[in-house]
Amino acid sequence: MKVIIYNISQDTKKSLALLNRKKHKITIITDPLKDNNMHFSDEKDAVICDETSISPSIVGKLNSFGVKYLILRSMKQLPLQLANSEYHGLKCSKIEIDDSGSEAFQMIKILDAWQAESMT
Repeated sequence: MKVIIYNISQDTKKSLALLNRKKHKITIITDPLKDNNMHFSDEKDAVICDETSISPSIVGKLNSFGVKYLILRSMKQLPLQLANSEYHGLKCSKIEIDDSGSEAFQMIKILDAWQAESMT
């Protein structure tokens, strides 16, 4: 999958590199997702960003770029029913940002599942 990640920590970036093992083509943007940098999402399969960066207008633009999947990162624990859903036409998963190092693992696990699903 072609993936773009906005606004992640240096530690998460390192963990992603180790866990990904070149399965997914990942682009990292150090700034949060905003109107002035969302063009980098063009022709990507998935976008990973902070929950606070997302709005219906941004999702509409991501749809127009061909994005199919969205992982929203949240500082708070999410109710189980909100973990996987659809958000304005994008398949969406939410993960909790934490200090345990599991954030990168969760991202890769979700991307792997979506990639396997898209191949069937």
